[in-house]
Amino acid sequence: MLDSRIDRSPISRRTGLMIAAALVLATIPLAGLAVQATPAPRAVAAGARSPAATSAAPEGAAPSQAAPAAATSLSGTVFDPSGKTMPEVVVDVARVAASDGPKPQLRTGADGRFQITGLAPGEYEVTSSRPGFKKNVRRVSLTSGTPATLRVDMQIGSLSETITVTAGAAPSQAPVAAAGRAPVDPPRPDPCDNSTAGGCLTPPRKLVDVRPAYPPALAAKKATADVVIKATLQKDGMLGDFRPDAGPEPAFVEAALAAIRQWTFTPAKLNGVPQECQVTVTIRFVSPSAS
Repeated sequence: MLDSRIDRSPISRRTGLMIAAALVLATIPLAGLAVQATPAPRAVAAGARSPAATSAAPEGAAPSQAAPAAATSLSGTVFDPSGKTMPEVVVDVARVAASDGPKPQLRTGADGRFQITGLAPGEYEVTSSRPGFKKNVRRVSLTSGTPATLRVDMQIGSLSETITVTAGAAPSQAPVAAAGRAPVDPPRPDPCDNSTAGGCLTPPRKLVDVRPAYPPALAAKKATADVVIKATLQKDGMLGDFRPDAGPEPAFVEAALAAIRQWTFTPAKLNGVPQECQVTVTIRFVSPSAS
């Protein structure tokens, strides 16, 4: 204020207008920057939308998709009925909700273990199979970030045999000791006796086979039937615990039982040890003129 060299005379009208215009031009870019500013990112729970995103989304717009869940893994060990681990078991893994999706297949190693990674969370069907054993099917639910472990216990499979008996054919009427016997092979070394791996199965062999006789009265009437009998092959190679299906004429069932009660086998063995297993026998009594 004391400097006499400064010109303190009032500004002209033209100069004032130029200053005002310059201020307006400087204010507009600042206002645009303020409108375009975005809030700092923050964590949002899966499936939820932040308040800012909700208010900014136009009406009718599709909601933003949540990030895909992290993949997980599945592992397991397969055991035989004796508790030993089983190698070479085929394991199929299929997602229940996606029947047309990928179905990984793998095999257990020498230690009976399997593992698969990179699975999406969800419900899966795990099927373990190996010849001579029943197919094992399990359901397992996989969650993100939580690996799952299974114990799979396999069971010895069942045997089945179908025989056709025709009316009018010469029945086996001779004593069992002289007729209907299959030749007995000499004993052979069983590789499963010294197997260190589990699941080494020796299937049974039939030693004595007796054919059922067609009941004469039913043959005269041209009656036919399918007789299904479930039984247990015992450790001594004999059949027991016979369970015929209901329905056929009792004479047909008795004829079938009279024959298969005389059958003998070598026992089924697991790792060299005799085991029981289930047997299903189907005997079809057929009349030629009825066909």
